[in-house]
Amino acid sequence: MSRKGMSTRSVHDGDKSLHYEGAINTPIFQSTTFAFPTEEPRTWNGEIPDGTYIYSRDSNPTVRAVEDKLASLEGAESSLAFSSGMAAITSALLTFLQKGDRLVAMQDLYGGTYAFLKNEMSRLGVDVTFVPTTDPAELCAAIDGRTKVLYLESPTNPLLKLIDIRETCRLAHQKGCLVMIDNTFATPILQRPLELGADIVLHSATKYLNGHSDVIAGFVAG
Repeated sequence: MSRKGMSTRSVHDGDKSLHYEGAINTPIFQSTTFAFPTEEPRTWNGEIPDGTYIYSRDSNPTVRAVEDKLASLEGAESSLAFSSGMAAITSALLTFLQKGDRLVAMQDLYGGTYAFLKNEMSRLGVDVTFVPTTDPAELCAAIDGRTKVLYLESPTNPLLKLIDIRETCRLAHQKGCLVMIDNTFATPILQRPLELGADIVLHSATKYLNGHSDVIAGFVAG
């Protein structure tokens, strides 16, 4: 973790303003497309160097700045921004799960997440098991050889139930299971699950990260 305080990191980390003509604030880039990364396109090998932008659907300097800021706050190697919290959650789940896999999840989850797991993941051939407890041993007892992901929330939405993240991650990793956790209600100011052993952290930035109900966004960090 950086020695800078959370307030300093919240303001300054990820800021790329001085890269752009000395701007005091990171500019809002509205361009959909950027100049080719080489003057000789025929010699391009397809690799996009870090810090080079091609198309805003893939990456954009403004979006990259907020991704770097969230990664710093969570103590993550990197993060990705999405158009909503559910976009972040579903993208992460679909990255690690495929037909025939199994997922174990807490039963007390955000309604949108619960509905996606129950209806859509099952339709895609993923076996989903909901465990009605926050006890680490009971949760991890449901993990078997086919289980690829243990999905958690803490505090839960809306019941604000808490889980011992460190112990749950320890037990899950003993069984070779990846741990995803929704950190929306705590934010990295109060809780950093990666420091407690989680593999992937998820956020609906629409809520506390934004703070004033005028943004819909999501993040995956790890």
